[in-house]
Amino acid sequence: SLSSNSQELINNAEPNNHHPKKLISKIEFLVGPSIIYPIGDTELENYRVSKFGFAANVGLIHVISSRLDINLKFGYESKGYKLIISGFDKSYNPPAPSKGTLDITLNYVTISVLPEYSIFKKKKFYIGMGPYFGYLAAEKVYTELVINGVIVAQSSSTVDPYLFFKEIDIGIKSMVRYDFIKKNTNCSIQFSHNLGLMDVVKDGKIPVMRNSTFSLLLGISINKMTVPD
Repeated sequence: SLSSNSQELINNAEPNNHHPKKLISKIEFLVGPSIIYPIGDTELENYRVSKFGFAANVGLIHVISSRLDINLKFGYESKGYKLIISGFDKSYNPPAPSKGTLDITLNYVTISVLPEYSIFKKKKFYIGMGPYFGYLAAEKVYTELVINGVIVAQSSSTVDPYLFFKEIDIGIKSMVRYDFIKKNTNCSIQFSHNLGLMDVVKDGKIPVMRNSTFSLLLGISINKMTVPD
């Protein structure tokens, strides 16, 4: 009969192994310290010293294949530079040793797109590289003058971020990440490098500078549910 034939077809049908596509497979949260060490002209490189900052990122991860993911990252990151100029103040007799410090912190809202490749099949160790775009959100300036080991002048202020610096920063982000997998939540440690490709200083204002930061980030990622077709 028609009903018995239909039932037989149902019983013999192969199981449907198609899984709904995952629009966002995982969400990651990363935060940690940065070492800021910009690249610039001779004037900047003669007096620059490394300074510390921070970085915080949220990543939306889409799985492309068993080893390749695409990570759309949104971040808030500190960049900038620190200069220390040492010499002698000749207004003293004899001339007194002096040290001037100019510390500029530039805080950027960033977006980056990183293809991330898993070295091993278990998807624990990743490498990735891709473009980033940054928008300058805030600037803080700290200055200090020390003569004969005594601080004689000091100031800290928040200034108009677009007075000396351009609104945008464009560069390349590269990263190495290791995941500690436990059920649906992963802990991770990530080393990343942001290398600016453009001069972020407005013409003639201060020495030419391209941003460069190294970050060590700790975080977690959470597996997301599938999005139906």
